[in-house]
Amino acid sequence: MEKVMAPILSKTTHAQLAEIDRAIELVQRANALMEQGAFSEAVVLFDQILESFPDLPEVNLAAAKAYFRLGERRKAMIGCINELVNDPQNGRALNFLYEMHLARLVRGIRLEFNRKIPPKRWPSISLVMIVKNEEAHLERCLDSVKDMVSEMIIVDTGSTDRTVEIARAYGAKVYHFDWCDDFAAARNESLKHATGEWLLMMDADNWLEPEDKNQLLWAAASGKADVYLCKQLDWNTETTYRGSPQARLFRNLPGLYYQSALHENILPSARQLGLTIALTEIKIQHIKFILDATKLRQKRERNLNVLRKALEKAPDNLEYQVLVGTALDELEQHEEAFAMLEPILLNLPDHYVPDIHLRQAYVIVANAYIRKLEFAKLDHLLRQMVADFPDSVSVWVGAGSMYLNGLGRPEVALEFFGHAERLPCEEEDLENLGTKDLAALLLRLRARAALYAGQVDRARELLVHGWKSGRRFSAGWREKMQALLADGKYHEVLDLLSPVPLDPDALKLAGLAAMGTQQWGDAAAHLAMAAVLSAPDQVNWKDLAICEFKSGSPACCLRACQLGLEVHPDHPDLLAQAGAAAWQLKDVGEAFRWFVHAVVVHPQDALAQKNLEKAASEIGMTSAEAVRKQALIWTRDREYRLAYLAWEQVVACNPMDQQAVQLHTMLRSLA
Repeated sequence: MEKVMAPILSKTTHAQLAEIDRAIELVQRANALMEQGAFSEAVVLFDQILESFPDLPEVNLAAAKAYFRLGERRKAMIGCINELVNDPQNGRALNFLYEMHLARLVRGIRLEFNRKIPPKRWPSISLVMIVKNEEAHLERCLDSVKDMVSEMIIVDTGSTDRTVEIARAYGAKVYHFDWCDDFAAARNESLKHATGEWLLMMDADNWLEPEDKNQLLWAAASGKADVYLCKQLDWNTETTYRGSPQARLFRNLPGLYYQSALHENILPSARQLGLTIALTEIKIQHIKFILDATKLRQKRERNLNVLRKALEKAPDNLEYQVLVGTALDELEQHEEAFAMLEPILLNLPDHYVPDIHLRQAYVIVANAYIRKLEFAKLDHLLRQMVADFPDSVSVWVGAGSMYLNGLGRPEVALEFFGHAERLPCEEEDLENLGTKDLAALLLRLRARAALYAGQVDRARELLVHGWKSGRRFSAGWREKMQALLADGKYHEVLDLLSPVPLDPDALKLAGLAAMGTQQWGDAAAHLAMAAVLSAPDQVNWKDLAICEFKSGSPACCLRACQLGLEVHPDHPDLLAQAGAAAWQLKDVGEAFRWFVHAVVVHPQDALAQKNLEKAASEIGMTSAEAVRKQALIWTRDREYRLAYLAWEQVVACNPMDQQAVQLHTMLRSLA
């Protein structure tokens, strides 16, 4: 068994050395317990070590292996993520994470079969459907499958149009079902009447293209799996894959049935039966309807009522609880959604298989933590989310974005974006991220994260090697763009610059134009990339900080201010913006550092005085008390210039303050 190596640290105090000696002893004992198979005792020791030294190499991975041996898979997977946060190149942690993920999902295969040799006998297939008032679409659906199925089972839940007439014209067996606010019950009614060896589930607004129909036939004949997952291709103004692959073709077996009153699913029962599930590239065509705001809200309210009734019947059903929580959020009842979903995610059992609804729940709770500035909880939740969806590009990117914008940890974000880049991207990921060009999105995110992580050379290398060629301009283009900006023609500038070339001036102009249209996120991205390509003293740090703040990222705003203040140490606007960002993050000490800094170096600046007075009053202090407190901190931290200026103001306000007078005199020669 692999042993965890004890850390070797240098330049430590006696107290730290004692802690390290204790950690080494615990590591050795934990290693011995692992070899003896005493995993419970080993976990206790690993947790003790990680409480004091959370970044020790290999300890999180060793703890993950111990948790896995105890059957606590989710904790084991989170341990792998913790190891990857500390060491992104740890291949052992990544491989162990994926092994656990695949074992948790399904007994699955990707469908491959030989269509050159026809089977001796084609298996029988029953079409199973539930319908209501589908006369506009049903005919196309049935026409697309009529020559591949041996029977059509259609359960009608109360049609008042020609739906039943059309179904019978195709020879379908029609059964009537009294609607009871339960989609699974209606689906199961259709299964009850089917006699084919295989069942093909379709909705009236679905249809099959000939190639996909043939693939389904060969899938059933291959015998390689019991359940086949297909991708749904939506049609409206454009096409896009939606949601997770859906079980559409499956064996007609006892014990295989739909669960969940809404978003009904047959996979839980398939897993309980130990069936083999195959992921295919077979596409189910679907007409996507765009509802207006009123009808969309009515649909969401209907869904919530259906789910609440189901939850009343099964109050301990976690799936229903997750669905109710996400439905509440869709109806903008955010606090109610958070109150329902947070305890579920904090206590999620190992047997709960992650799906798109759980992923939505993670996003809802994560956004609530950001609103509430509960960053420690957000950090833990993001690691758990990635552990539950380690093969999802959009989850890695989303978590990385929250580390960057919410937690202000660009170094972690940078590595999360790197992991996303190495994963295969599905159409679903592009839709979740709202982009058609993942490479371009990741390039912008990674460059911005590298900038704020202080890795400017890496950021520049990323841009130079990854940027796609942009528009070429004729002589005088800068002057033309600047004139348009001066006239307020921001959209015209953006159109003329698109696609923006890898040129710092073009990126700056695009950033300013985006600011003019209040596209703060795009503006921040452009200005950040311009900063990467420019000398530090040529960067417009003030505008970059403003855009980060207005785009909802006070953490990145603060970092932009800090970078700018390294070049312009007493810039009044950057000091004010840094204080505002820190205050927004509820980091009161950091906020006062910047507010007091602005006041002592710019004593005549009315805005600086106002900012300090307002912040001090909110915590029951006067401006003078805030300056004195910060003067003590700067004196302790040997920031002599600022300490001297601060004591100078304290003495001016209160010449009888003997400590202030003495420190001011002492620091005069050091400032």
